[in-house]
Amino acid sequence: MGSAVIHDDLEQYLTARLAADLAARPEDYCSGFVVDNKWPHPTAPFPERLLVIRDDSGPRTSLVTAERSVGFTLVLGTVFEDKAANDAARMVLALASDVPGLEPGNPVAAVLTTNGPYAVPEEQPRARRYLTVTYSVVGRAL
Repeated sequence: MGSAVIHDDLEQYLTARLAADLAARPEDYCSGFVVDNKWPHPTAPFPERLLVIRDDSGPRTSLVTAERSVGFTLVLGTVFEDKAANDAARMVLALASDVPGLEPGNPVAAVLTTNGPYAVPEEQPRARRYLTVTYSVVGRAL
C-alpha cells in the first residue's frame, strides 16, 4: 500500500458551510446571500448579496497536511451605503475563522493567518470587500 494522499474540495466544503452559517445568523446583513465558488454568468441577474469563495491553493506541508489560501469576495450594498458590506465582511471573517473542527467531512485543521477585510474598487455602484484566510488542511489516504 502506498502513501498517496488526496485533499478534498475545500471550495465545495467552505461554500456549503458558510452558506449555512450565514443563513443561521440573526443579523439582517447576513440574510439573502448567494454563496458560490463562481461569479454569476454575465447574462444572469446579479444577486443583491454575493459571496464568492476561491481556493488559491498552497504548499504541501507534510505527508497528510497542506496550506490553502482562500479568498472571500463579498459584493453587496452600495459604495455610498457600505455599512452592511463592512459588517458582513467582518462576520464572514469570524465565521471563516471558526471552521476548524473534528466533525466528519471537515478537512480544516487550523487557521494559520487572516488578512482583511478591506474595500476593493468596484466598477458597479456596489460595495466590494475582500479577505483571505490561510488554512491548514488534512488529506485522506487513497
